[in-house]
Amino acid sequence: MNWYKWIGIILLSLATASVGFWLAYRLDKRLEEYRQMQKILHILGSRMRMGENLAAAMESCIAAGAGSFQPWLAAMARRLQAREPLSKVWPEELKKAKAGLHLENEDYQMLEGLGQSLSRSDLESCLGQISQVQDFFHAQQTGLEMAAAEQGRMYRSIGVLAAILVMVVLA
Repeated sequence: MNWYKWIGIILLSLATASVGFWLAYRLDKRLEEYRQMQKILHILGSRMRMGENLAAAMESCIAAGAGSFQPWLAAMARRLQAREPLSKVWPEELKKAKAGLHLENEDYQMLEGLGQSLSRSDLESCLGQISQVQDFFHAQQTGLEMAAAEQGRMYRSIGVLAAILVMVVLA
């Protein structure tokens, strides 16, 4: 019977430590997605400046490697080529994409605003909005880069310390 207790303690400790590593992983993924979004916005803006329509520009982003955003961009490009209005497609597909991304609510709000701007504005206004959103994601990325190493280490340490505490209390 004693070995059941020790197996339970070990499993509970591993689960507790895993939470810290999972939180650190989420920070790393969000930082990676910020970098991908920077790349996507840069390609999107440059392709639109060259005269490509939005669907073709999104396909260029996919071809360049959109990472986590690829399903979102592919679905939007497909629907835009089918002549669905951007004002309908953008929010619907963004809502679907939230499940697979690690961005924060503020990030989604910026992307929603970008979609509204792209569906209502002329080319110069769209490019200005893309630039503004790109600056926002750059600022988010810079802030997270400074904090990610320290917070990631902190999350891992807290997870391991919590696991040790669980072992001490239950033993």
